[in-house]
Amino acid sequence: MEDIEILIGSFSLIFCIISTVIGLIVASKYRKYKQNTLLYVGLSLPGLALPWYPSAISFLLALGTGDGLTAPVYFLIGNAFVPISLFLWMLALTELIFKKHQKTILIIYIVIGIIFEIYFLYTLFTDYTEIGELKGAVECTYHGITEIYLIFTLFSIFITSVWFNIHCFKSDDAEVRLKGLFLMIGLILYVIGAIADGFIPLDFITLPIIRVILIISMIMYYHAWILPNYVKKLFLKQE
Repeated sequence: MEDIEILIGSFSLIFCIISTVIGLIVASKYRKYKQNTLLYVGLSLPGLALPWYPSAISFLLALGTGDGLTAPVYFLIGNAFVPISLFLWMLALTELIFKKHQKTILIIYIVIGIIFEIYFLYTLFTDYTEIGELKGAVECTYHGITEIYLIFTLFSIFITSVWFNIHCFKSDDAEVRLKGLFLMIGLILYVIGAIADGFIPLDFITLPIIRVILIISMIMYYHAWILPNYVKKLFLKQE
């Protein structure tokens, strides 16, 4: 692997590990607070990093064997579970702000997800080049329906998060407003990082900046859903 590939793979691995750990921590709080939304969000957070998982896995494989993942396996890992992750995210948000229309919204996302899965798996086994192009061991570009669905996923997360933020900022509870602030920061950073990662050429300058932005976004999501005591004391002046 070239130096830039090692750098890309290393940052992909770090981002995926942090996303997974934070997701599991959030999900584990379900038992303590008895809130289904924490379980749903915790399970969906690693899904936000799904497009980077094949890069991380391929990087580790290339380090050990000299060869990364094949294109079909790379695409499978990065996309096959995105509809499930998006469903869990929508399940969590509809529990909080769209409860009245939850069933309708979830049915729509289930149908869209199933249609995408059928297309994706069929294309993967017939002509995977329609899905995207693998560049080296740790980098790829998507196009066609797959790219559209990934944009749709990002758009769905953005819209629902903004709507949830509006509800948070209207609350009389200072803790809820603070959670909304962290969620807004995390959302903005994630969207900027995800778009930049997909459209800006990655080099020794842009790559660390973009991936650090993504990592910070996950940390902000953690604070938004858990709001640790030290954060409350710092921002809310609690003893």
